[in-house]
Amino acid sequence: DFDILLNEEVKIEHKLATLDTNTSFQFNGIKKYIDYDYVFCLGVSPEFLSFKIVSQKWCNKHLTVPMSKNGDDTYKYTVKEKNMILLNKENLKKEIDKIV
Repeated sequence: DFDILLNEEVKIEHKLATLDTNTSFQFNGIKKYIDYDYVFCLGVSPEFLSFKIVSQKWCNKHLTVPMSKNGDDTYKYTVKEKNMILLNKENLKKEIDKIV
Protein backbone atom coordinates (compact mmCIF):
# COMPACT_ATOMS: atom_id res chain seq x y z
CA ASP A 1 0.00 0.00 0.00
CA PHE A 2 0.93 3.68 -0.10
CA ASP A 3 3.56 5.30 2.18
CA ILE A 4 2.38 8.92 2.53
CA LEU A 5 -1.06 10.51 2.72
CA LEU A 6 -1.33 14.18 1.67
CA ASN A 7 -4.33 16.23 2.78
CA GLU A 8 -6.09 13.06 3.84
CA GLU A 9 -6.76 12.16 0.21
CA VAL A 10 -3.70 11.86 -2.07
CA LYS A 11 -1.87 8.55 -1.62
CA ILE A 12 1.87 8.58 -2.35
CA GLU A 13 4.16 5.60 -2.85
CA HIS A 14 7.81 6.52 -2.18
CA LYS A 15 10.87 5.11 -3.98
CA LEU A 16 14.56 5.90 -3.51
CA ALA A 17 17.49 5.40 -5.88
CA THR A 18 21.12 6.45 -6.07
CA LEU A 19 22.79 7.86 -9.16
CA ASP A 20 24.47 5.11 -11.17
CA THR A 21 27.52 5.22 -13.43
CA ASN A 22 25.31 5.89 -16.47
CA THR A 23 23.96 9.07 -14.81
CA SER A 24 20.56 7.50 -14.24
CA PHE A 25 18.41 6.61 -11.27
CA GLN A 26 16.72 3.20 -11.23
CA PHE A 27 13.65 3.07 -9.02
CA ASN A 28 12.85 -0.56 -8.24
CA GLY A 29 9.84 -2.42 -6.96
CA ILE A 30 7.08 -0.20 -8.30
CA LYS A 31 3.77 -2.02 -8.23
CA LYS A 32 1.19 -1.03 -10.79
CA TYR A 33 -2.04 -2.12 -9.21
CA ILE A 34 -1.95 -1.28 -5.51
CA ASP A 35 -3.67 1.54 -3.64
CA TYR A 36 -1.77 4.76 -4.44
CA ASP A 37 -2.22 7.82 -6.64
CA TYR A 38 1.38 8.87 -7.30
CA VAL A 39 4.95 7.61 -6.94
CA PHE A 40 7.43 10.07 -5.42
CA CYS A 41 10.86 9.11 -6.78
CA LEU A 42 13.74 10.53 -4.73
CA GLY A 43 17.16 10.45 -6.38
CA VAL A 44 20.32 10.69 -4.30
CA SER A 45 23.66 11.69 -5.78
CA PRO A 46 26.90 12.73 -4.08
CA GLU A 47 26.17 16.41 -4.70
CA PHE A 48 22.38 16.86 -4.72
CA LEU A 49 18.93 15.39 -4.22
CA SER A 50 16.39 15.33 -7.02
CA PHE A 51 12.89 14.00 -7.51
CA LYS A 52 10.14 13.15 -9.94
CA ILE A 53 6.45 12.49 -9.30
CA VAL A 54 4.52 10.17 -11.61
CA SER A 55 0.92 9.07 -11.44
CA GLN A 56 -0.25 5.49 -11.02
CA LYS A 57 -2.01 5.88 -14.37
CA TRP A 58 1.33 6.79 -15.96
CA CYS A 59 3.02 3.79 -14.29
CA ASN A 60 0.31 1.40 -15.47
CA LYS A 61 0.81 2.57 -19.04
CA HIS A 62 4.57 3.10 -19.28
CA LEU A 63 6.36 0.72 -16.92
CA THR A 64 7.12 -2.44 -18.90
CA VAL A 65 10.34 -3.85 -17.39
CA PRO A 66 9.49 -6.31 -14.60
CA MET A 67 11.85 -6.86 -11.67
CA SER A 68 11.64 -10.65 -11.98
CA LYS A 69 12.15 -12.84 -15.04
CA ASN A 70 8.76 -14.49 -15.05
CA GLY A 71 6.65 -12.00 -13.18
CA ASP A 72 4.81 -8.78 -13.59
CA ASP A 73 4.43 -8.04 -9.90
CA THR A 74 6.90 -5.13 -9.61
CA TYR A 75 8.59 -2.93 -12.16
CA LYS A 76 11.63 -0.71 -12.50
CA TYR A 77 11.64 2.89 -13.62
CA THR A 78 14.90 4.35 -14.93
CA VAL A 79 15.23 8.12 -15.17
CA LYS A 80 18.18 10.07 -16.56
CA GLU A 81 19.61 12.63 -14.15
CA LYS A 82 18.75 15.44 -16.58
CA ASN A 83 15.04 14.47 -16.42
CA MET A 84 14.83 14.76 -12.65
CA ILE A 85 13.88 17.94 -10.75
CA LEU A 86 16.36 19.46 -8.32
CA LEU A 87 14.97 19.04 -4.82
CA ASN A 88 14.49 22.38 -3.15
CA LYS A 89 11.56 23.98 -1.34
CA GLU A 90 10.27 25.89 -4.38
CA ASN A 91 10.42 22.97 -6.81
CA LEU A 92 8.85 20.56 -4.35
CA LYS A 93 5.99 22.95 -3.57
CA LYS A 94 5.39 23.57 -7.28
CA GLU A 95 5.13 19.85 -8.06
CA ILE A 96 3.04 19.00 -4.97
CA ASP A 97 0.63 21.82 -5.82
CA LYS A 98 0.00 20.09 -9.16
CA ILE A 99 -1.36 16.97 -7.45
CA VAL A 100 -3.07 18.26 -4.31
